[in-house]
Amino acid sequence: MLTLFKEMNKCDKIIPLGMNCNISFLLQSVKLKKETSLFEWFQSIDLQSITDIIKIILENENNIDILMNLVQKYGDEPRHVFIHSKSIHSCHYYYDEYLLIYKRRVLRFIDNLNNNIILFIRLCDYKNNPSIDQINDFFSLYVSKKHKLLLISIINRSDIPTYIVHNNVIHKFFYYEDIKNIIFMKEETIINKLLLEYINEAGYNISNMSDEEFTDKTI
Repeated sequence: MLTLFKEMNKCDKIIPLGMNCNISFLLQSVKLKKETSLFEWFQSIDLQSITDIIKIILENENNIDILMNLVQKYGDEPRHVFIHSKSIHSCHYYYDEYLLIYKRRVLRFIDNLNNNIILFIRLCDYKNNPSIDQINDFFSLYVSKKHKLLLISIINRSDIPTYIVHNNVIHKFFYYEDIKNIIFMKEETIINKLLLEYINEAGYNISNMSDEEFTDKTI
């Protein structure tokens, strides 16, 4: 039985930050996936690339033309776009169809930052963990000091993990051996239970579930 989050630590919105689609599939499987956010269904190499985009968004939140110009075609492949840098790219969208989707999501992202206490979640390989400098840069963007980052690193059971210690970060781990045979994180496994425990510990009300399905094409 999980001990429910303390009200003083409450986060009221989850925003996934990659590093790929798996975190979206996982959130859907535990019924905590809500409207699709800006960095979902994209491959993001590192946290710094996301931070760089958010900086531009916050500096130009009233200039939608500048924000729209962040989206570009990626090479000759028709279903491939990137946002600002090729470090953040997706093969889920045609460029023309994505513009409308992106506009809605970037405006929602700005609204969420201004009006919610965010639990950002990033699931990444251990080797792609952000540095402390990258984390400090990420959190320096926000007036609110209450936003948190749940960082889940994927490691081998034989690894000796090094925890990232930061006031706004909850650093947890999944074992590669527990997820390597799961296609798109859709099977019910120990990972589901662990994810709920981690989110609850981070201060989000895990009873706030929904059966509604939000996909890559959901605006």
